[in-house]
Amino acid sequence: FAGLPPWNPRSRGGHYSAADQLECAETLKSPGHSPGKLHRLSGGDRGMTAEVLARELALWSSDKGHFQGLPFPSWEKIALVVPREEEDYLKEALHKYRLPFSSPDPFPLESTPLWGMFRRMLSLALERWPGEDTARLLGHPFFGGEDFPLEEALQALPRGAEEWTRFFEKAENPSLKALWKGMVSYGVFLLRGASPEEIMEKTKFFFEKVLRIAEKGQSFAALSEDLDFSVRTFHGVLQELDRKLLFYRELVPDVGEAARENLKGREALAFLEIWAEETSLLPPPSLKGSMPLFRESPPILFESSILCWLGVT
Repeated sequence: FAGLPPWNPRSRGGHYSAADQLECAETLKSPGHSPGKLHRLSGGDRGMTAEVLARELALWSSDKGHFQGLPFPSWEKIALVVPREEEDYLKEALHKYRLPFSSPDPFPLESTPLWGMFRRMLSLALERWPGEDTARLLGHPFFGGEDFPLEEALQALPRGAEEWTRFFEKAENPSLKALWKGMVSYGVFLLRGASPEEIMEKTKFFFEKVLRIAEKGQSFAALSEDLDFSVRTFHGVLQELDRKLLFYRELVPDVGEAARENLKGREALAFLEIWAEETSLLPPPSLKGSMPLFRESPPILFESSILCWLGVT
């Protein structure tokens, strides 16, 4: 490597050690080298710290606020590093002030709105479809959306699968009837129990054929460019389900009965939650002219003109 001293076989047993590197580092320092300036911002609790940072960055871009008078670099020359537990607060604040950022880190399936609504549906199925909560779930765009008669359902307030089925029998929309039939079928399936592979197969069928998430993703993207990432997220879920199914099909002959254990009710739900927690989806492509946002730490050898690091004490 350029700039490193020659290897000396008589030095420290012939190895280029950490001490050698430190000695070399002193000689490589360029004249006038400066470590930069450190600015500390305090916002109190987690949510307010993210809020303060986003606001000050927005003000700085207009030559106002704490950094007024300092030359503002382009957005892509500012990098953000945030602890995992504060990531949602920072993203919310950045969206609030409409600051451009991209997240190059993979993210867990469990953090997506799609999984949150699916997880809610599983809980309602295990609770035997209570009235108001089921109605509001069905009114969500991931489920019935605008086609679902929410006000009518809140007035009738059906309770349990049988009452809800009678409510849908009066509906004129065949897609809503098919949606409800698929939801009930999936809930009954989980209550009866199945092997991990069968659960993943049924889950893939539910996402693909009942919720029709690929079609919904395309309709979301047509409404707004901001929702275009929903398309990639939905397709990513289907790909991860295929990958998990392939894993089970290759593993079962070697593991035997351990991979065919019957999981039902809360056990099946816990199995799906672990899968969502351990499954990572690829991030969206980086936006040109945006700040990279890293979770926990930036990559090795990463450089940036401005580095904003949340949670430093």
